[in-house]
Amino acid sequence: MDFMMAVKRDGKYFYQDLGGKWYGEGYDEASAFREGYARVKKDGKWYYVDKDFKLHGEGYDMAWNFSDGYAVVIKDGKWYHVDKDFKLHGEGYDWVGDFIEGYAVAREDGKWYYVDNKDFKLHGEGYDKAEGFRKGYARVEKDGKWYYVDDKDFKLHGEGYDFAWDFSEGYARVGKNHKLYHINKDFQIADESEALRVAEKDLGAINEIAPECFLAEGFSEALNSIIHKYYAQKIEETNGPDDALKIKEEIEELSKLLESKKQEAKEFEQAKTDAKETLDKLFGSLNEKE
Repeated sequence: MDFMMAVKRDGKYFYQDLGGKWYGEGYDEASAFREGYARVKKDGKWYYVDKDFKLHGEGYDMAWNFSDGYAVVIKDGKWYHVDKDFKLHGEGYDWVGDFIEGYAVAREDGKWYYVDNKDFKLHGEGYDKAEGFRKGYARVEKDGKWYYVDDKDFKLHGEGYDFAWDFSEGYARVGKNHKLYHINKDFQIADESEALRVAEKDLGAINEIAPECFLAEGFSEALNSIIHKYYAQKIEETNGPDDALKIKEEIEELSKLLESKKQEAKEFEQAKTDAKETLDKLFGSLNEKE
């Protein structure tokens, strides 16, 4: 019974293993197994079944798959989380999502919050919109602008953006005043001056440089100057062919990295163009409505 598939037969859903053996008592609807349980609908209510096909739960208006040990269910019109002992958690929300990095997005009285998976308490000041956590930060909309909140004290970060994307490799894309930028986790715009300071301090941190820096006039030349100075000094300090070979390999790897960063820069330039068109259309349509 390692693999079970929900199959409809004679108007009811059953489960079938790879050997063709049938299981279950016949359900109105049925889903695939996830984290040891499958969702089934019987007599108008949703339950969970384990692989012994025992029914679990008290009968829900709707139920979703388990994710990280919890599943979202609706009971009497309110949304909850249920654990694998089938205990309901939470205050009963207007909407709630799966847990991501320990928090789930929840809506209550028209505002969006975060609920944790330990005490099941609401966090945050109540946002117009909220997205799930990624890398310790989540995107929220408040008064028509997008910000970031951390998973420590839910303080708002950033200066209020027209658009904002999740953090990846230490940077996030944001849109402001019809322009697209990268910001770092200090919520400062990552520009070429900062990138050059990073490279001068630690050449190994080049991978952290935001791609739009490579679009700035003179940036590549300035970066090449830093790289040349660094390796000129290393070559002077070599102690034989083994050291020289290591330096050669380092330079080759760095060249590959720089080429990939330049390709990212080209893709970013296209993304800027696409974003500008989107922003122009959005703000144009808003201005027309005004």
